[in-house]
Amino acid sequence: QRQGSCEDLPIPGTYHRGRTSGAGRAQ
Repeated sequence: QRQGSCEDLPIPGTYHRGRTSGAGRAQ
């Protein structure tokens, strides 16, 4: 269940940047 804990963790600037936009492609 916790395969991508690094991408599932609520990290400011990394939690939805490298999971939905493609790692730094949002900003």
